[in-house]
Amino acid sequence: MRVDDVLKVSFGNLFRQKARTALTIVSMMIGAFLISIMLSVGNGLKQFMISQVTMFADTRTIGVQKQFDFGSFGFSLGGGVEKYTEPSDALEVDVRPLDEGTSSDTSGMPDYLSGAVLRNNDLEKISKINHVADAAFEKYISPDYIRLDDAERDKLLVTLYGLPVEIRENASFSVVDKNELRNKDAVVLSDGYAESWGLDRELLLGKTVWIQVAQTGEPSGLGSVQQGGMSAGHGDVEIKEFPFKIAGFVEKSLLSQMGYITPEAADEIGAYIAGKSIEELITDEKEFEIIVIVDSDENVDAVDRAIEKAGYQSMTYDESIGQIGVVFDFISAALSSFGAIAMLVASIGIANTLLMAIYERTREIGVMKAVGATRTVIGALFTAEAAWLGILGGSVGLLVSWLIGRFVNWILHDGISIGSLTILKGVLADYPTFDISVFNIQIIILVLGVTTSVAVVAGLYPAWRASRLDPIVALRHD
Repeated sequence: MRVDDVLKVSFGNLFRQKARTALTIVSMMIGAFLISIMLSVGNGLKQFMISQVTMFADTRTIGVQKQFDFGSFGFSLGGGVEKYTEPSDALEVDVRPLDEGTSSDTSGMPDYLSGAVLRNNDLEKISKINHVADAAFEKYISPDYIRLDDAERDKLLVTLYGLPVEIRENASFSVVDKNELRNKDAVVLSDGYAESWGLDRELLLGKTVWIQVAQTGEPSGLGSVQQGGMSAGHGDVEIKEFPFKIAGFVEKSLLSQMGYITPEAADEIGAYIAGKSIEELITDEKEFEIIVIVDSDENVDAVDRAIEKAGYQSMTYDESIGQIGVVFDFISAALSSFGAIAMLVASIGIANTLLMAIYERTREIGVMKAVGATRTVIGALFTAEAAWLGILGGSVGLLVSWLIGRFVNWILHDGISIGSLTILKGVLADYPTFDISVFNIQIIILVLGVTTSVAVVAGLYPAWRASRLDPIVALRHD
């Protein structure tokens, strides 16, 4: 008997007992559903986190830091943008001499962070590595606020991040003016700012915003970042507003209050904050991270090894994605274990179904053997029936989980409303690109492979038993 005949006959045999076959498929479907929905949720979370980490990076980008445990810093996480609150004259500010818990070598930076600082000699060393096309400090500045020309609009909190144009051009823009992006006074903001101001992003392109900072005499890097501005409570501190043109908006990210400017603009603001000239600031520059752009994808690994050999810790684009992938793949596998338990129960059902089929078709098996059917053919027929049960159960489970995943994505983004009444708010409305359930071809192949394999294994004993039946005894069976 040919393979296609085995598949055709075995598929037809499934529907001799439609109710029993349907129940067996449902039991397999439950396991397939649980596994596929958990894998799709893990995949959705993984893709979202990768998009956040790599928002301003491409395959040629390497982040370089000192060999140091940074811990965590207090950026605002979430989809919203906070308003700026005018400082109170009664606000007390903790101002300590440099020798009390800080290091004079790092201009007011806490001692525990001084070992993480990168300097100009580090930048020069990294820049001289073969195949490094560009290397620049990452520059962070924490202004008081950002505002539009329109006095009626809210002043909002922002943390500025100085990035080379080559990196900013790779961002996940919702809208952008590429010509404006290369200007020194260009700023890129999160979509949340347009929403907070209640204006259309397209209309805001090219508009002027004003960013206020205070001249504190301290560096502007992470060592002195304070949410809410640097001038709060300092009535006698000089303040200044710097004008910027909006060049684009990026999709909302976990770092919701970030603005992205050119390194040149960051130097100008940083020099004002520190009370220095730009030349003085650059000469004694200190930051926590250096961004390296490699000349080609082929040389990324070689540059990465050279950086680590020079005594720094580095993270390539692929390594960032890989680390995130490992974490979420483990989470997906752990969650899928519930589906595996259901699949084990379903395999018992498949074995029972086929054993019942053998009992009902014992005489038929005897006739097949009498006319020349071999043990291999008999075993193949029952094994194929088991495989069909796994394929059908897996397919139905995948379809149901995909439909439910799509429905959940829609609910989480759009919510449920009847007229003007909001029954359920879309909790992911701030993240239009974040789907909680994401299917791909790998999940489909994996789930179908697992269900089919489990079903085949469950059908091996019934198939073996059917193939070993004595044809004479089978023909006498009523």
